[in-house]
Amino acid sequence: MKISILFLTSSYPRWEGDHAGRFLLGLVDELRKEHDVCVISPQFSESHYRPLPNGHVRFRYFYPPLLQNLAYGNGIPDNIVRNPMLLGLVIPFFMSMIRSVRHRIDSHSVLLTNWLLPCGLVGQRFRRNTKIPHISIAHGSDVHLLNVLPGGRYLARTIASGTDRIVTVACYQKEVLQKMWNGHETRIIAPPVSVLPMGFHPDPGRHSVWDQPADSPVFRVLYLGRLIRLKGVHCLIEALTGLDNLELHVAGDGPELSRLKKQAETLKIRTFFHGWINDRKKNDLLSTCHIAVFPSIISESRKQEGLPNTLLEALGWGIPVVVSTSGGMVDVIRNLQNGMIFPAADITALRQVIRYLRDNPGDCRRLSQNALASSGNYTWTRMGRQYRELVRMVYEENR
Repeated sequence: MKISILFLTSSYPRWEGDHAGRFLLGLVDELRKEHDVCVISPQFSESHYRPLPNGHVRFRYFYPPLLQNLAYGNGIPDNIVRNPMLLGLVIPFFMSMIRSVRHRIDSHSVLLTNWLLPCGLVGQRFRRNTKIPHISIAHGSDVHLLNVLPGGRYLARTIASGTDRIVTVACYQKEVLQKMWNGHETRIIAPPVSVLPMGFHPDPGRHSVWDQPADSPVFRVLYLGRLIRLKGVHCLIEALTGLDNLELHVAGDGPELSRLKKQAETLKIRTFFHGWINDRKKNDLLSTCHIAVFPSIISESRKQEGLPNTLLEALGWGIPVVVSTSGGMVDVIRNLQNGMIFPAADITALRQVIRYLRDNPGDCRRLSQNALASSGNYTWTRMGRQYRELVRMVYEENR
């Protein structure tokens, strides 16, 4: 039996090839293999007039539409920090989101929300009023925000009490949520929490440099992701000092770009900044770079990495992966098995790992084979099946 799912999210690709919330496309496609899915997402200043695919609704929360800049970009919290005037859009945003869900909820059987805040908060309201089962997916920044925001723990408990199941993409997020729920004089009946990463689509034409004899005197290091402080790219650039026969490829954009370019120039690190890239360019980099590094740090407020989808893609290309101990990356990487792990923000340790991999191609080849083998645990074929089963289980429990 098909289940009708209303999927509410504050980020979703606004046009073909858009990077915003792109991993959600895979989730929705997998859910639609067995169920009907209607996606609700906010308009954006540049996307309000773009055609919509079937089963997708955008809600307008301000007029004129060109001023709708609260969501997307760096994410709602960071957008507000950079432009406090956007605070004036928060209430219209919530009200429009609630109105859009209200108009459609009665024709659906399950409400699935992406991000605990703001979408999970809206979802719990409808769970209480309509009794329609509610599943909410947490990532990283939303869990952190609830943990540090004044009144955030109260909001976390409110969301939990109106949610049938919470999904996190990393184990540490589950632990943080449970501490917020339990560390209060008034106990609540918290919902079960499942740890289910997002998935990726393996490329059938993949080939890495480790599939063939070495033919390059230059060891290529790759970083894929947003250029924000938390991602730790500044640590990676500093770690490359003193290492020869090496070049760094940085694919991504963000507010740290100019600072990172200046740092690389000052330290005389051979670095190529590619900006945001399409799939073809990404595949070119994945097939020609020797290792991929995800050097995320832990911020002073204890904010951590979630689980970058690009990490899973790198595994799927058979690239040895180097990750820090920030967030959920250690759930996927086993040190010296399918990658290498170093303490977050430890530049000396990161330098030693990169030097070791550069000087030991035999171990790189072994890590490459193990990375490719382990990536099968995170394909959308596998993860999609688990998400579909979760939706069906929650639906059956509430019939």
